[in-house]
Amino acid sequence: IYRKVKFMKILILNKYDNKGGAAIAAQRLENALLKKNVDCSMLVDIKSTQLPYVKALSENPITNVFKKYKLLFEKLLFIPFEVSKEERFSFSTSLFGNSIKNRKSFKKADVIHLHWINHSFLSVTNIKELNKLNKPIVITMHDMWYATGGCHHSRTCTNYTKGCGNCMFLSNPKINDISAKQFAKKEKAYSSNLTFVGCSNWITELAKQSPLLANSKVLNIPNPIDISLFTIQDKKKAKQLLKLDMSKKHILFAAANVTNPRKGYKYLEKALENLKEEEYEIIVLGDDKNNEINFAIPTIKLGYVSDLDTIITAYNAADVFVSPTLEDNLPNTIMESMACGTPCVAFSVGGVPDLIDHKQNGYLANHMDSEDLSLGIKLVLSKPNLGTNARKKVEATFSEEIVASQFIELYKSLI
Repeated sequence: IYRKVKFMKILILNKYDNKGGAAIAAQRLENALLKKNVDCSMLVDIKSTQLPYVKALSENPITNVFKKYKLLFEKLLFIPFEVSKEERFSFSTSLFGNSIKNRKSFKKADVIHLHWINHSFLSVTNIKELNKLNKPIVITMHDMWYATGGCHHSRTCTNYTKGCGNCMFLSNPKINDISAKQFAKKEKAYSSNLTFVGCSNWITELAKQSPLLANSKVLNIPNPIDISLFTIQDKKKAKQLLKLDMSKKHILFAAANVTNPRKGYKYLEKALENLKEEEYEIIVLGDDKNNEINFAIPTIKLGYVSDLDTIITAYNAADVFVSPTLEDNLPNTIMESMACGTPCVAFSVGGVPDLIDHKQNGYLANHMDSEDLSLGIKLVLSKPNLGTNARKKVEATFSEEIVASQFIELYKSLI
């Protein structure tokens, strides 16, 4: 029986309500809190769903068009500084934002919970403004931006541990470049009133190394998942629904944009060259607008799919899920697949080891090692019990009940 905690009002903020992994995670947390009877609402810059507990800053169509141009203008201003157009979205200056201090939902909230606030939703100045009002602020770090001078993933760079500068994402890196200036601006905006939450042990430990968070509480709480929704179905029926060849073993590869270099499809391409036997087929779930995907085994392209039933069917139809992501925090796709009882093979990077226990419920391949990736696929397909173990791991660690309870205890400690 859930405890009644209606006295607790939580306001979650995220740029989008369903675009990107952070938006999905923030929405899932809101749903988990609502199920625990927490008075929770979500404020976004751009709303795409019809969810009643999600509100947009403005419903005015003209204002919404202006928002897109504001983001475009912010990125245009960054072009003279960027190292390349491929890295344009690897760094956020957060020059523009919105003041929310006078909104009713903000005034009524006991705790403000920030998630991904870039793309001109909230600026560093806006964070400073909120911080001055002495409401408890929780910040979930879906990437490293809050702990750096502007990059979302520092990769091998450790400059953020000493104030940034000489930024690898800038065309003219120097000691006092815009990464160092934004780092200094964040230092003035932050205080001990902020509590930072990493979605994975990996990002939590990295964030602790940043001087920006030195005076704040930093802890690790994962994202939740609805295990009654993402659940095990009959594999044979799932394959039939997708009209798959029942005699084949099916590999699933999924991402919003499957050809994004960060998702590592080139490494999967090489790995599949070792699996040319007729017994394999691969299902590709996500955008491949330019038809770049050219795998060595028969490929079934489902394209970008927003229908949740189809996505869950795909997870259940697959015999193994492969995520060759090169940098990631706590990938929703891996958690979703494991919840559906489909074991995963992925590179051992970022927060992936929080999800996959090597050879117990999946396989952690050496980073950027295509041969090890193919070995992992073969091993997982030879051990049918790994899927059961994957489901148990999600139930024990990432269920809505478990994660929401952790956040409720955190909120209560701050009020």
